Amino acid sequence: MGLEKIGINAAKSGVAFLKSGYNKYLLQVKRPIFHGINPTLTYPLSGKTFNLPRFGTVEMAQARQMNKIATREIKTASIPTFSKASPEDLRRLTSSAVDATSSRVRWTNPKDGKVYNLLKQGESQKGDVIVRILDEDGAFVKEATIKPKTIGIIDSRDHVINNPTNIPEIDALTHIKTVELFAKRNNPFARYKIIDASYSSDVFSGLDDNKILKAIKDFQKDGGIDYLNCSFGHTVFASEGGFALECGKQASELDKLATKGVRVLKASGNGESNFLGQKTFEAELLNSSKIEGVGSLSKNGKISSFSGCRSSKYTQHYEKGEYPVTQTPEGVNITGLTGTDIVLEKNPFVGKTLGRIRRFIWSMPEESELIQKHGYEKGKNLYKELSEKYKKYNAYPNQLHFPNAKYEGDTDAIAELYIPKNINISGTSFSTPTRVAKLALNDMMEGIL
Repeated sequence: MGLEKIGINAAKSGVAFLKSGYNKYLLQVKRPIFHGINPTLTYPLSGKTFNLPRFGTVEMAQARQMNKIATREIKTASIPTFSKASPEDLRRLTSSAVDATSSRVRWTNPKDGKVYNLLKQGESQKGDVIVRILDEDGAFVKEATIKPKTIGIIDSRDHVINNPTNIPEIDALTHIKTVELFAKRNNPFARYKIIDASYSSDVFSGLDDNKILKAIKDFQKDGGIDYLNCSFGHTVFASEGGFALECGKQASELDKLATKGVRVLKASGNGESNFLGQKTFEAELLNSSKIEGVGSLSKNGKISSFSGCRSSKYTQHYEKGEYPVTQTPEGVNITGLTGTDIVLEKNPFVGKTLGRIRRFIWSMPEESELIQKHGYEKGKNLYKELSEKYKKYNAYPNQLHFPNAKYEGDTDAIAELYIPKNINISGTSFSTPTRVAKLALNDMMEGIL
């Protein structure tokens, strides 16, 4: 028999084999879908387990795509014009007022890279969120009802602004409030369960490890969350492996939470190398195979110099984590998204001339002296009120500037609020809630478009 005939017979046998009922399963087998950050495959005959490529899983493939989107958005940032929006939609899309900014979000579909603008219309009787969906240019696409995911946040009232600005709303900004702002601005449609795990009842307080553990265990028992944001941790150097193991208790409890279907995302940490050149790591990421790490991108779209745990084994997600504090007509912005994040109390001197402001402030001590002449009992309440008012107003000159002044000390110059320059908020603590919120929004929009 010639080689050609042998080949033909072999091909016929192969076709018959594949068409046989015995091997029908081979033709119908579907490609397996893997999940998680450390996927494995167990060979059933031998029981041996093999590690699979990390970014082959559904979650990690999405993470890589979202990293590209985050980088592209930073490098190609521009102010949208919404040329196809209706007048009412345009008002909602461009307003800097808090009620507008807290009910809208710009969402990029990681599956195709298309950009949509989502506006909250209200809620259904079941508690679902009704959204008006517009395309990138503001044209109406559809109205849809989406089921909100629930995001858990454990944090503390630690400092965020280290250098005083003389603006109370900024100086009083806490870590937990800042994390909350970043999450809610990137997903205003989700539900939030926020746990204050501060060490003490002081105005500013760091984290209490025992309270963190309790909060994690409570989430394990009660459920009710789909994502957990962890903008906290224990930063260690490679030489401090023993200390990292001591911190493994939190990682163990977080892993238990992850096995219940909760995606746990943790900040990759902020730190430079030590004098030996050793890089910093987050102990919880070192001790876990289920916690997902989130690093920070700079204003140039590169990994921030302070962003730790850069190995993809520990850090799979990246979002922008460096933001300037900027002024808006209603207050300040810290998230980099359009509009106002924090409303400032209206300064009574804004819009007044420098001369009028000076006369008012100079008159206060004289009024205080007159009140004292009336006697303590008769004038104490009025004196106290004016003293507090004077004390408060005395700080205002540090919060004002006069851009239209023709010369220094121009008494006709109009006062405007002054937000000190070079105030920045940065850290993986803030890139983490951004990514958590976006992941939850992806889930909420699944099947809508």
